[in-house]
Amino acid sequence: MSRAVKKRFLQFVFILLAFASLFAQETEFAVISDTHIGAGSAVKELESVVAAINARKGLEFVAVTGDITEKGRPSEFTEAKKILDGLKIPYRVIPGNHDSHWIGNGLTNFRNAWLDDRFLFQRGNGVFIGLNTWDSGHLAPEDLAWLDKTLESVPAAAAIFLFVHYPPDSIDNWFAAHNILKDRHVCLICGHGHKTQRLESHGIPGTMARAAIGRGKADAWGYLLVRNAPNAVDFFEATGNAAPAPAGTINKNEWKPAAEMPPKPFQNFGVKILWEKELGTHMAVPPAVHKDRIYAADGAGNITSFGPNGDIRWTHKTQDMLISRPAIDIDKEELLAASRNGRLLKIDVHNGLTVRVKELGEPVTSQLEVIKKGPQGRLALLVATNTGASSALFCLDAETLERIWVNPKPGGMIQTRPLVVSSRVVYGSWDGHVHCLALKDGRELWSWTENNNFYYSPAGCVPATDGKNIFVCAPDGFVSSIDLETGRTKWREKFASWESLGISADKKRLFIKSRIDEFNVVDAKAGRLIRKISPSHGKGDLMPSEPVEWKGRILFGAQNGYVYQIERSYRIKPLLFLGAAAVHSIQHVQGDIFAASNVDGRIVVFELPR
Repeated sequence: MSRAVKKRFLQFVFILLAFASLFAQETEFAVISDTHIGAGSAVKELESVVAAINARKGLEFVAVTGDITEKGRPSEFTEAKKILDGLKIPYRVIPGNHDSHWIGNGLTNFRNAWLDDRFLFQRGNGVFIGLNTWDSGHLAPEDLAWLDKTLESVPAAAAIFLFVHYPPDSIDNWFAAHNILKDRHVCLICGHGHKTQRLESHGIPGTMARAAIGRGKADAWGYLLVRNAPNAVDFFEATGNAAPAPAGTINKNEWKPAAEMPPKPFQNFGVKILWEKELGTHMAVPPAVHKDRIYAADGAGNITSFGPNGDIRWTHKTQDMLISRPAIDIDKEELLAASRNGRLLKIDVHNGLTVRVKELGEPVTSQLEVIKKGPQGRLALLVATNTGASSALFCLDAETLERIWVNPKPGGMIQTRPLVVSSRVVYGSWDGHVHCLALKDGRELWSWTENNNFYYSPAGCVPATDGKNIFVCAPDGFVSSIDLETGRTKWREKFASWESLGISADKKRLFIKSRIDEFNVVDAKAGRLIRKISPSHGKGDLMPSEPVEWKGRILFGAQNGYVYQIERSYRIKPLLFLGAAAVHSIQHVQGDIFAASNVDGRIVVFELPR
């Protein structure tokens, strides 16, 4: 017996022993959800929840179902972990949208606190599984593959408790998990909605757990109590110091297989597909393009080079999650990439070998931008780091990776790709401001805001410019024009924008993808609406995108999985449906050829009809 076979055999025996007592006893556990540390009186309320759980006898463990923090800051995670570590029984944690959306660093802070964003364990007569649903309600392909593989070793009659943050109807590819679980005895437990409420998703029963916080109301804090008995699952809502109140029951004798939820297939609406690939792992950013080559960075830490026919030329393994879009040093034909842990790499585009490495020492959060004529005429690279307490924008020599200048900006994490125009660097950050720096030495020339509320920061969109003005949009729905020289507002209009903004080839029109099923074409000079296209891409689209114009047509990707084209007549039509996963900004390759990609790691290179 080989060592590998022996190892798998021993693992299988261990799993069988672990599940031998599945039906032997009753298990009681607690669910804490939506603690929102960093908001209001959340610290005091979570401390009260932990004290109440510690005082209750007979609990086996605690599951914490996301939104641990309010803004995803390291200090908030530190505080939350300190309080939760005070539990006298084991606990497991999964992240929520507040733990990932506003930090843009691949859950670095969460994983620094708890190492993993999914879990699996067994207690009494149940198997307990936790999955990350990211910031927009999505299950990553690697997590779905892990779930499918994990269940191969779980007895068919076992009671399975699946913990997610979002309720199933808010997870765009829930059908994939449903089809893995449909023949099992499953109880879903989620958070997000802040109230205890029974759920049923296409034949799979479950419940939503109340928020731990009580919004400052006396004794309004609480948690969900769950009793997993041989024949039933009973739910109770515990509020303050009152006795837990019954909140529903699942009769295990009534469990039955659920019907399959067929996925919507890939669709092509008339473009010529040159090649397509599936990386099978989360992909946070669109690929970089150089000539006819595609360079994709993924969540598994791989950078893959694809040739003009989709053939894999090489794969560079960084061993760490990649959340920043790579950039190309065109002169040297070298790829510049940054990993989540702060490592900056130069890679030969021809063979994938490392040319140079630089340790920045802090997590890289921004997209990378190469400047053809940087300070002293040198080819330069812009990259931002963030520790949560402070952020910094570095300008580096693209050849040596040595520092030219650094601008430290306390508080505001830099997530987007900096814009370089007229010897200036412009970017938005999570401090509610747009900043303008001198390209020569990194001095701040001006700082702009019309709404300094953290939640409405102009941080997710890539700024656009006509050479004289800067255009930004933010989650408050406003699009603003800012004078490049003075930093003063030229105009500010509401178009229900989120973080998606593009500009026409002639710099006269802005393209704004809204979150309410509208697409607006706006006069860049005056902020006047030229055309509203509605309905267009569906409601609730929060996926940042840069619409692009090509030969009078506008191309953009949407959160609903579609790639759209707006024709010269302003008629909108779909070009591709990549699947139930948000689509990145569309990338121009050459001629009429474009690349579309989504967060599931699917890449499609296609040619537009002439």
